[in-house]
Amino acid sequence: MSQAQQQTRHVQQQQQQQQPQQLQSIPHDSLPRPRFLTDAEKARIEPFREKFYYSSRYNDGKYEYRHVLLPREMLKLIPTEYFVPETGTFRILLEDEWRGLGIQQSLGWAHYETHAPEPNVLLFRRDK
Repeated sequence: MSQAQQQTRHVQQQQQQQQPQQLQSIPHDSLPRPRFLTDAEKARIEPFREKFYYSSRYNDGKYEYRHVLLPREMLKLIPTEYFVPETGTFRILLEDEWRGLGIQQSLGWAHYETHAPEPNVLLFRRDK
C-alpha cells in the first residue's frame, strides 16, 4: 500500500470515528455490539455519578446539542474498550454504553463526537 493510500485510509478512518452512528441504516446482523460494564466496574464508577456536569442545551436549527463532562479521575476506571487507543478519547459510544456509565438523558440523544483536548467531555445531539 502506497503512502498516499495509507494517508487516505487514515483520514477515512478518522472521519468515520467522528460521524455519529446511524444504526437505522446498518443491517441488523452487523450492528455493533455494546460492551456492557460488569457489576464490579459499575460499583467502581457509581460514586462519580453525582459529579457529572450536564451542559445547557443549544441548537443550530437542525440539531439540539449538549455535552456531558465526566470527572477526569473516573476515566481510569472505565474499560479500555471504550477508548480510541491512538487518541485516548472515547470512541463513539452506543446508547447502552453511555447509559451504563451513568449518564442520564431523555430519549433521542446520540453520542456523536469527542473533544480531544478534554477526553472527559462527551458531545451529544438529537434531531430538533
